[in-house]
Amino acid sequence: MPGHTEPVAFRWSIPTRVGDTDPYGVVYFVSYFRFMKEALDEFLRARGLVPEDIYRDSEAGRGLPVAASSARFLRPARYGDTLEIRVTVGTFSEKSVRFDFQIGRRPGGEPVATGEITCVAIDANWRSIGLPQEWRERLSGAGDPPWNLP
Repeated sequence: MPGHTEPVAFRWSIPTRVGDTDPYGVVYFVSYFRFMKEALDEFLRARGLVPEDIYRDSEAGRGLPVAASSARFLRPARYGDTLEIRVTVGTFSEKSVRFDFQIGRRPGGEPVATGEITCVAIDANWRSIGLPQEWRERLSGAGDPPWNLP
C-alpha cells in the first residue's frame, strides 16, 4: 500500500494469574495460546470487526476460524508478571490471514514468546473461500488516517 510501511499493530496487556502457571509459578505453555487468542479478539474489535461475527457469521454464511497456531517460548514468564502482547497482521493470502504475536514482560518489554495464528475464510459448508475484501481492508488498516492507527 502506498504510504503505509508499518503493519497495523495492536497492543494488549494481561496480568498472569495462578491458573496460568504450573506448580513452579512459571506460565504454562498452553496459557500463551489463550493469551494470543484473547489479544486477537481485542485486535479484531479495535479494527471494527466483532469476533463472534467474524469467526462464525451465520447470516452471511461465512466464517474465519483458526486453522493453525504456533508459539516459540524464549524465556519464562512467572506468576504476577504483566505481559504485553503486540498483534500485527503478518501475511494475507487469497483465502487466509496470518496474525503475528510478540509477547513481552512489562515494564521494558523483555521478550518471553512469539507466536502465530492463521485463520482461513470458509463458507457455511466449511469450504475455503476468498478472504472478503471488507475484512482484508479492516485488518490492513486501509484508509485509516495516520492519527487513527492503534
